[in-house]
Amino acid sequence: MAFNSPLASTTSYGVVKVGSNISVTNGIISVIGNETVNTYTINDAASPYTLDSAGATPNYYLNVSGAGGGVTINLTAGTEGRVVVIKSEAGQTSDITINPNGAETIENLGSYTILSATDGAVTLIFSGTNWNAV
Repeated sequence: MAFNSPLASTTSYGVVKVGSNISVTNGIISVIGNETVNTYTINDAASPYTLDSAGATPNYYLNVSGAGGGVTINLTAGTEGRVVVIKSEAGQTSDITINPNGAETIENLGSYTILSATDGAVTLIFSGTNWNAV
C-alpha cells in the first residue's frame, strides 16, 4: 500500500510530526542535539517507577525485566522532542503500563501498555501535549 502524500507536507495523510530537533532524511530519523541517553534496568520492585526529567539528559532507555508483578512507569512532563524507549526484556512476565504526566496523552490515550506476551518495546517522542509511539 502506498501513500500519495506530498513530500513537503506536514499535515497530509501518512505524515507524522515527531517534534523539534528531530529531522527525517531519506527515511532516517536523526535527533539533533543532546546525544546522551540515560539507561536503566528496572523490575517490579521499582514499580511504580517515575522518570527523572531534571538535568541535561532527559532521554531514556528503560530495560524492564523480572518475573514479578506488573510494572508501572510514570512519565514526567514532556518537553518537545524528548525521547523515551521502553523495552520488555525476555523473561518479563507481566504487562508494563506507561502513564503520561497530567493532561498529556500517549497516542491520545490516558495510558499505554506493553503486553508481557510480546517482549515488546515502544519508542515515545513528545510533541505538544502528546507522546507519539513510533
